[in-house]
Amino acid sequence: AGNSIVAAQQRKLYDRILQHGVAFFNDRASSDLLMRMTLSAESARRVIDTIVMSFVRDLLSLLGLVAVMFYQQPALSLFSLIFGPAAMFGIRKILGRVRQIMEAEMASAAEIIKVIQETSAGIRVVKAFALEDSMAERMRSAVASVESRANALARLEAATSPLMETLSGFAIAAVVALSAVSLFGDTATTPG
Repeated sequence: AGNSIVAAQQRKLYDRILQHGVAFFNDRASSDLLMRMTLSAESARRVIDTIVMSFVRDLLSLLGLVAVMFYQQPALSLFSLIFGPAAMFGIRKILGRVRQIMEAEMASAAEIIKVIQETSAGIRVVKAFALEDSMAERMRSAVASVESRANALARLEAATSPLMETLSGFAIAAVVALSAVSLFGDTATTPG
């Protein structure tokens, strides 16, 4: 299924590229088009795999657990419905930043391919005019840009785990506090 998705996306992208005029191709490097054809299709596959595998399974689990939550503890359920969206908003902001970084990283990776293409296609010109240092500097700049964005992406990915653990800690604290109030309050309940 994943391979079929990639193939379908690549066909759609190529058909769409062919619909553009000559000016489109003059304004864009072939490396940019290559990156779009390969990485965009693969990204679509990953997204669809995530949706199919995780979203459907997690949605059914979530619906069942929410029903049990409201049946077992309506007050705690309302608490989670208030603070849950706030947590999702934070995660969404992080994911938006990840997307921006990935787009910039894709452009930088296309620049690496572009420099390699220009070097291999025009090596005689590079050697004749002693442009080795200039081309090496362009490559170093492109590689540094990819590395910088990869590091930024790693930092954001590392931030999501502590954020989720902090939110989980607050949720556990709320459960313990509510249980203590219920256990030692006027309502007769069991420790379970």
